[in-house]
Amino acid sequence: MLKWLSVAGTLLMNTLLAVFGTAIVESTISSVFRVHTLSAILGKEYLLSAMCACSLGYLVYRRWQAVSAKWIWVIGVSWLAFRAIPLMFAEHTSAWSALSGSGCADTADGCMNWFVFTIPSLRLTAYSAGAALCSRLGHNDPHTIEDAWLGGFRRLPSPLSDNETSRKDDTGPINL
Repeated sequence: MLKWLSVAGTLLMNTLLAVFGTAIVESTISSVFRVHTLSAILGKEYLLSAMCACSLGYLVYRRWQAVSAKWIWVIGVSWLAFRAIPLMFAEHTSAWSALSGSGCADTADGCMNWFVFTIPSLRLTAYSAGAALCSRLGHNDPHTIEDAWLGGFRRLPSPLSDNETSRKDDTGPINL
């Protein structure tokens, strides 16, 4: 029972990180690119969401090796299908227009479907792809990343620490 709770918690954390963590990372980068047309805005959002989510999935998997990070694409595809299937049978709207973002020019409903269903699905799928790529490449050692970011801030071991002077090896006590 405890194992399933741990798996569910890891799955939830990866899902939240993929959707909201990507949005946070993306918001810091998106201000650099100034776009003014609807197609440019949609393209920028698709590109930045995919790149940021994939990079985040890669880095998170490299650090914690959570297997659930490779499988959250199922949640993304299911979430998109949850909305796409009813839209395909609706007579007055096009599922493609509503979910691709091109419907933003016509109605606010088209934008709502795009923001609520398409973008989170894209982020979850790209995050999962980044984690799978990291797993496939065998980059499972977080020490390289930690050394790059924290190398200058790590505490160096002191040669005069109490643990080292009282420790004995095979030949006797250590004398400093």
